Amino acid sequence: MHIKVSSPTSALKFQEGLPPVRVVVVGEKEDVHQEVPCLYRDRGLCVVQTGDCACGDNIYAIIHEATGTSLSAHIHRQLHVLVALQSLHAFAVDWTLSGDELEAALNAAPAHVRIFVTSLRSGRVAFGELPQRPQAQA
Repeated sequence: MHIKVSSPTSALKFQEGLPPVRVVVVGEKEDVHQEVPCLYRDRGLCVVQTGDCACGDNIYAIIHEATGTSLSAHIHRQLHVLVALQSLHAFAVDWTLSGDELEAALNAAPAHVRIFVTSLRSGRVAFGELPQRPQAQA
């Protein structure tokens, strides 16, 4: 799958004034539910900021809103997390389903969908900048 994003100033932008998202923080002994600010919400998926990196970047995650579970490992750039979210929406999966229904839908999805979701969850999706094409001389 190829997704073309022209620039960081494209239509993919964080939203303001959204209600918080209830997320599940997995602990050693038990899971904890916590409300965190929502930066972007669309069709059952949300983007939240999960922390700050030592390099000065923010760290983001894609959350399945119905269950509060993360669908992505740590992603360091706003544009990358929004592109990953839009990539998930490109698949014929209803992200508004409950947890069990979503798992059943993902298990029934084509292999490329399962591979992408598994890779995104585990942090094996790499983002990079594409080199700019040189402009043709007139």
